[in-house]
Amino acid sequence: MIQRERERTPVALVAHGRSDERSAAWLLCVVHGDSAGQRLSVPADGLVLGRQSGDGVTVLSETEASRRHCGFELNAEGELTVRDLESTNGTWVNGRRVTAARLSVGAILRVGRTLLVVSKEGAVPTPGRSPLLGTSPAIEEVRRLVRLSAPSSLPVLILGQTGTGKELVASGLHEASGRRGAFVAVNAAALPASLVESALFGHRRGAFTDARTDEPGAFVRAHEGTLFLDEIGEMPQEAQAKLLRTLETGEVLPVGASRPVKVTVRVVAATHRTATGQGAALREDLYARLAGVVIRTPPLADRREDILPLFRAFLGPQAAQPVSVDFAEALLFHGWPRNVRELKRVAERLTLLAGAEPLWERHHLGPDFDALTTSASDDDADDGATANMDSDHPWPPTRESLVALLDACDGNVSLAAERVGRNRKQIYRWREKFGV
Repeated sequence: MIQRERERTPVALVAHGRSDERSAAWLLCVVHGDSAGQRLSVPADGLVLGRQSGDGVTVLSETEASRRHCGFELNAEGELTVRDLESTNGTWVNGRRVTAARLSVGAILRVGRTLLVVSKEGAVPTPGRSPLLGTSPAIEEVRRLVRLSAPSSLPVLILGQTGTGKELVASGLHEASGRRGAFVAVNAAALPASLVESALFGHRRGAFTDARTDEPGAFVRAHEGTLFLDEIGEMPQEAQAKLLRTLETGEVLPVGASRPVKVTVRVVAATHRTATGQGAALREDLYARLAGVVIRTPPLADRREDILPLFRAFLGPQAAQPVSVDFAEALLFHGWPRNVRELKRVAERLTLLAGAEPLWERHHLGPDFDALTTSASDDDADDGATANMDSDHPWPPTRESLVALLDACDGNVSLAAERVGRNRKQIYRWREKFGV
């Protein structure tokens, strides 16, 4: 038996060391377990987590931890290392049981049924409400820039991958600005080249075949407010030149009109493409005009401590739905190529297809869900001396031997991985390969 019998009442994990978070750069963010939401600072003299009660600050509630489970140390260069302190159930980093491992930002630790994400202290939390959810340093920096730039009339350029919340940043800028006018959003990628000028600057009746009435255009509708030009990198170069003229003069010339219209508009633009340099999406002169403030929205994979809180937020009324530690860990391991938008779709699909299940398990995510991508290299972790290769099981396995192994471990993937000396992610790969 890997897991020996012990008392079943919840016991606190205890941290030994200074609790002043301002004195340390490294953070351990508890993202799953009874203490989810806690952020543990790693001080210069280190941190020990364990099931020991008594002198120390209680930081976690975890029944499957040893009395002294694992310790965190900082070397002279400020690098963070975790060491297993001969715990019963092991310390896991990015799906692998370790005796010692050097940690990087985004590394995922498992202590019993508690999951932690390694992070670093960032900007001071921004007071007030924000449509941008999360506590990671990356998203806190975005909130800080929104707060500082909102009162200004400077144009803002938002750079980031698809699905990272660029429109939320733009609407947050408008809400915080106090502007009297409207927030008007235009998706430049969805506009045919022939209609860009009309959509932005408006047109007069009779200007072209279908122009039966005067139309004001986005700039006029956003007068004294904010105009958000999404995916501006998809705008034709000719239209970019006319947009530049409007930004320089503060006037728009509707299609078919002889006199320009004066407008006061704060322009916020966004693109997922390269903004400058070879293959750039924008003209250099337009980029120079738009980049009064540049805000970069981080990929979801760069803010893993925010994944589970965001997932809960997207569940809405089912936010309290119980999930297994393997389910939660799979969400953290996923690469999220489509970022927050993809996470929201996963939450919506689960609510529809598995909403009645009392506990969501890893298999509810489906066989096509990639749970194998981590934010830190497997090479950062040392397997240690914990592997016990079982000669009764040929590896790579057959379907029958894999089923027998999982049955012997009561379906516990972590225990199965330990028994055959393999990474837990490899067990998931075999499960999906054989349809187990």
